[in-house]
Amino acid sequence: MREPEPVPLGDGRLLFPDFALVHRSSGRRVLLELVGFWTARYLLDKLDRLREARLGSLFVCVDERRACRDEAMPEGAEV
Repeated sequence: MREPEPVPLGDGRLLFPDFALVHRSSGRRVLLELVGFWTARYLLDKLDRLREARLGSLFVCVDERRACRDEAMPEGAEV
């Protein structure tokens, strides 16, 4: 499902996931968030907010080649 309903993050902000993946048989639902261009600070902030929301079934896909600066993927971002 493209552009599923927004998910509250707890502090009045909302996450608008890019996709919801739903298993045909079990109905299990997993959210998918795609990160385009990023800086280490942006990515750390985003991942912190997502962890705080405790969404459970969420995949975040980050393309290392889309870093806005010549910097490595920050610690704590599991690839």
